[in-house]
Amino acid sequence: MQDPNFEEVYEKLSSSRSKYEDLDEFHLQNGLIYHFNALCVLVGERIGLTREAHTSKIAGHFGVRKTLYNLQRYVYWPKMQDQVAKYIRGCSLCCTSKPSNRKSGLY
Repeated sequence: MQDPNFEEVYEKLSSSRSKYEDLDEFHLQNGLIYHFNALCVLVGERIGLTREAHTSKIAGHFGVRKTLYNLQRYVYWPKMQDQVAKYIRGCSLCCTSKPSNRKSGLY
């Protein structure tokens, strides 16, 4: 496990002791860590999942709230809301086509 967010959790869950009071919301299944029912995502995979949830042809450039809702149904990582918001603020298509960013008046 190469993710600093879940490395300690993985070590504790995979050790011989199966129950830790401080890890009630995490469990290990088939070598994968779950936070309640959501899969814990490693650092390298987060940007791809965020991109897919925000820019897929089915989703269609949802805002922060809807993108976050769609992601949280299946996956988890710490500070997910901050990272999703940062990604969407940097989306060039959203920045140029958002009505509040368009210049109004005569050109």
